[in-house]
Amino acid sequence: MALPPPEVRRGVPFQNLVAGIGRVFRVHPNTLELDMKTKLFDSSTRCDKIAAFVSHSWGSPGYQKYFSLLIYEAGLPAMVAAMVAGLAMLLGQKFGRKLPFMVVEGAFDPVFEVYQESQPWEFLCSFLVGITVFVTYPLYGPVVREKLFFLDCMCIHQTDIEKKMAGIKGLGGFVLMSERLYIMWDQDYFSRLWCVYELAVYKALHPGKNNVDILPLRGSVAVLLLIPIFFAGFLLYIILFPSVAQWGIYTFYAAAMAASCVVFTGAAVAGYDFADQLVVLEKQLEEFEVRSAQCFAPEDRAEILSKIEGMYEGDLDMFNHIVRNDLKNNVLGIIRCTPTQVLPYKTLMTGLIAVIGFQFFGIAWFRDSNSETFVSFTIYMITFAWAMMPLITSICMQHGEKLYLKHPPPTGEAGLKKALQRNKWRYLKIGTTGAAAFILLWTSLAFVAPLAAANSREGEPFLGLFGPAAALPISVATCAPAFAAIWWSFRAPRKGKGKAQVEAGEEDAAGAAAGAAAGAGAEGGAGV
Repeated sequence: MALPPPEVRRGVPFQNLVAGIGRVFRVHPNTLELDMKTKLFDSSTRCDKIAAFVSHSWGSPGYQKYFSLLIYEAGLPAMVAAMVAGLAMLLGQKFGRKLPFMVVEGAFDPVFEVYQESQPWEFLCSFLVGITVFVTYPLYGPVVREKLFFLDCMCIHQTDIEKKMAGIKGLGGFVLMSERLYIMWDQDYFSRLWCVYELAVYKALHPGKNNVDILPLRGSVAVLLLIPIFFAGFLLYIILFPSVAQWGIYTFYAAAMAASCVVFTGAAVAGYDFADQLVVLEKQLEEFEVRSAQCFAPEDRAEILSKIEGMYEGDLDMFNHIVRNDLKNNVLGIIRCTPTQVLPYKTLMTGLIAVIGFQFFGIAWFRDSNSETFVSFTIYMITFAWAMMPLITSICMQHGEKLYLKHPPPTGEAGLKKALQRNKWRYLKIGTTGAAAFILLWTSLAFVAPLAAANSREGEPFLGLFGPAAALPISVATCAPAFAAIWWSFRAPRKGKGKAQVEAGEEDAAGAAAGAAAGAGAEGGAGV
């Protein structure tokens, strides 16, 4: 497969790809005036390498594509910024000037007593900086790391017929130039003929490589919902805790359980909702019939089918078989690396960005306490933020998915609100179970026990066994398994028999696909 001619090779900078809150995804290019179509092409630039080939269906919601790309590209920078801001505020107050704070007394009576300070500055600073970086990333992100993307309607000329045909004929070369494939997936994706074709050609031209990224569009909605829910829950806890702490440790457990129930119940709802999309996807792939797949431009249909026949020895049923078996296993394996994963770790942590600031808020509680208390609780809060919170959230989402399989919605029913009305008590059961495991079990072992040992009175070790020297070993012993669990839950899949079979099929099809792709176009973007 040859690369397109130099004058045809085009890529779109990220800031242009998502300009106007994803305007290019929200407005179909075929509905634009000629001058606007020309401006689309002018927003791309000549290049020799493309970071990602963006494959999508024009029938999918444009705003979800925008947020999916923003989460995928800006999620990690936002988390790093939130981490740096929270840590800077913590160290600035510990070793410099303290901002206003409240001394909390009696919070853990009658188990133990410890000096504790409460103030929201680390939490607010971390969250606000992280969200600011997330929202403004399209403005400055490309300056830090220039990445070019292929989007059909911006890289293939829309008004000059000669340039347009050159771009269409060079589609296979664009695929070859692209380091990764971004699939903007929802339930319409695999019902679109060109979408399936783009994926098949990409995998054929990049056999054996794990370079396909699934960006579930409904997942972006879940992330956007998780951000304010976690922020509001943590902020409410920060505000109320100093007022109720004087009533003792039982109040701490009650408040923590209530907040956790809300968060994890919401995770179950999100998992149920997302399961609807996964079931549709699997069914689409199992029942795939290339002759029934839809195409935005009817005149393209015969040409596309002819190209696919050329790839698969003139037999469309052979292509159907590959999609229903090898491609299905490959795609589902990309989306669901492990049984407990519903969203990838980075995507999930973007939704939980508030937990990064809450981590530093908690560490600041004991910044002036004894070293055993400070170190043990710091280990607890790091584990809380980066292991246990995403782990329990993911597990609750998974149980929401299992709930969908056990109690699917009635035929014809659609919408989150109706599902919530039917399953509210089931959701609450999942959320309560997750909160109990998180607070009553793990927090008791990893938080209360080490601090009780660290602050035991002389001659009165905790439970008659554990003195201050035992605080750190208890903390490490109860927190280390959480990191092992989070790694297991979000680990990359091992290369097994099924994956090897898929890769073998891809390599067999590579030669035919490369030849056929040279004459292929892109559905919506080429405007054909």
